[in-house]
Amino acid sequence: MLAAPPEARCATHPAQVAELVCERCGAFACPDCAPVGRNRARWHRCTPERVDPSLVLHPSPPIATVAVILGAGSLVPCLGLVLTPGALVSGLASLRYEPTYRRRASAGLALTALSALGHLAAMIYLGATH
Repeated sequence: MLAAPPEARCATHPAQVAELVCERCGAFACPDCAPVGRNRARWHRCTPERVDPSLVLHPSPPIATVAVILGAGSLVPCLGLVLTPGALVSGLASLRYEPTYRRRASAGLALTALSALGHLAAMIYLGATH
């Protein structure tokens, strides 16, 4: 919102001095009518009450995403020994606290189990040959 001229009055509360001008409709607004929040440049009447849900981005939960990333990373030889415990913990936590993302958590746990079995097989093989 832009600064209002000193003599301007609020469009909703004419008894109050306006401090801001709406960039959309040009209405004057007092501090009570001014929007709260950052990057707001509109008077409350020009700001929609509800946002269309299809326009809102729904980021995936961090725990489930971390489970998949660590699970995939744990497939890398040697690096997997470090990442497998983190993938296991984040996968189990995601299953418990984010039930709507069970598929993603399950994928992370499956990758982690595959990695753990591969590393165990490699250790057994290397132990048997030396």
